[in-house]
Amino acid sequence: MILAMSPAVSYTIGLLATFLGIGVLVNVVLVVVGIEIASERQQNRAIEERRVTG
Repeated sequence: MILAMSPAVSYTIGLLATFLGIGVLVNVVLVVVGIEIASERQQNRAIEERRVTG
């Protein structure tokens, strides 16, 4: 069935898969970075709290 498609359709499908894949990958990286930032802020708050009360 894929062989019966015109080259334009197959290129379009390939480009869509490529750029949607890149978008998903970028979003995953952003989520990981956000989790790391939240974790580091929580650690900094805990250190500051120990410094103030300690």
